[in-house]
Amino acid sequence: MLDTDEKIAKLFFVLGLLLSLAAMVLGPLDISSWSIACGVTACFVSLTGMYFALQSWDEPEEESLPEEMQSTQQEMPR
Repeated sequence: MLDTDEKIAKLFFVLGLLLSLAAMVLGPLDISSWSIACGVTACFVSLTGMYFALQSWDEPEEESLPEEMQSTQQEMPR
């Protein structure tokens, strides 16, 4: 679960960053409606990314798991 949450959090971080950059570019060009929409969407996406990143904060790393748990995790299809 940790690997999937990490990938989703990174994806949302990049998407939020791109949307906020779009909002910063569109604002000075007097395209205010799209700028506001990009800014609000960037806030929502970044908060969702923070949720996924912090959700698995207390899960142990794979190297700290017992060996029998690691072997069952490796056998599971992804």
